[in-house]
Amino acid sequence: VSWFLCRRHLKHLETLELPENYELTGKSISKLTQLKVLNLYGCCNIQTSHLVDICESLPNLKALDIRRCERLSPALLDVMIEHCKELEILKMSCPEFPYERVALLPKLKQLELLYYSLYGTSQKRLLAELVAHKADQFEILKIVAKNTLTVEHIDLISELRQLKVLFVANNPAVNDDALDAFCKLQQLEELTIKGCGNITNRALLRLVQSCKQLRLLNIQFCKKITMDFLLETIRALKATEQRKKPLQLIVYGTSMDYYGVAECEEYKEAAAQSLVKVIFHASNKELGLEEGVDIYNIWDGEHWVDDEDDLTDDYDDDDDEDLHFPDSDMDDDDINFVYDVFGVYPPGHDINDVIW
Repeated sequence: VSWFLCRRHLKHLETLELPENYELTGKSISKLTQLKVLNLYGCCNIQTSHLVDICESLPNLKALDIRRCERLSPALLDVMIEHCKELEILKMSCPEFPYERVALLPKLKQLELLYYSLYGTSQKRLLAELVAHKADQFEILKIVAKNTLTVEHIDLISELRQLKVLFVANNPAVNDDALDAFCKLQQLEELTIKGCGNITNRALLRLVQSCKQLRLLNIQFCKKITMDFLLETIRALKATEQRKKPLQLIVYGTSMDYYGVAECEEYKEAAAQSLVKVIFHASNKELGLEEGVDIYNIWDGEHWVDDEDDLTDDYDDDDDEDLHFPDSDMDDDDINFVYDVFGVYPPGHDINDVIW
C-alpha cells in the first residue's frame, strides 16, 4: 500500500538522488518512468537485474550515476545502449570487463570514470571509441584513476576537440608533453591536473596561452610550479583581449607560498582587474567531483571543508571557519608543511594558539 501511494504521488518525479544507501536494491525504481536524473552513487547492493529494469523503463533518463555500484555486467551496458537514447551524463566505476561500448550511447556528452584499483581493463579502447563516435559532441571527461594513464591515453584524449572539462589528476604521464598535446583542446574551460608532479612552468604557460577559453586550472601538488608561472600568466592575460576572465588557479601544494602571492603587487593589481584569482585551499569543491570525493586525498579521515576561501579572507579572525583541519596524528613534517602553505599552525600544534 505504501509503495502504491508513493508511486501515485511521485509518478511525475524527474530527479531522484539516493547516494550511499547501502541496503538499496533498486527493485521499484523502474516504476518512476519520468525520471531524468538518477543518482545511485555508492549503492553497492543494487541488483544487476534491477539496474537492467531501470535502463529499460526510463526512456527520458539524461543523467545516471552508478559509481561504486559493484554489480555491473556486460548485459547492462547492452541494455543501456539500446534503451537509454537520451542519456547525456554517465558516471560509473570501471568494471573488470570491457566497457568501451558506452561510447555508443547516442547523446553522451559527459563521462566520469571512477577507477579505484591499480589493475583492470585499460581505458584505451574506450577513448578510441569516443574519438571515433563522439569527438564532435563530447564535452566532459573525468578519469579518477591514479597512475593508470599512458602516452597513448594522452594522445587519444587530445583528439576529443570539443572537451570543455578534463580531470586527469594523479598521473605522472600528464607531463610537459601531455600539456603540449592538450593545447589542441581549444574549447577547454576547466583542467584538473592535481598531483601531476612532472609538469613545469614553461609547458603550463604555453597551455594557458593556447587554450583561451580556460577559466579554471587545478594544479594542486604540482611542486615544480612557482611564482614565475603566476607572473608570466598575468602578463599573458593582460596581452589577451578575448578570453574568459578571471582565470582561477588552485595552487595548494605547489611551490608558491601564500604570503608571497598575497604581497605581490603585480598579482594584487591583476586580481583587482579580475584577470586572475589564486586559491590556496585544498577544497572539496574544486576537486572536479561534485560530491567532493577524492579517493587520493592526502588526509586520513574527513576531507577539507571550504566553500569560499580565497586570498581576501582574514585568517587571523577567531570566527573564521573557512579552514578545517581533521583530527590526525600529525608528525613534525606534517605540521611544518601546513605552516609553509598557510603561514599558520594547525589547531593544537601552536604553543600560543592565539590566531585560531
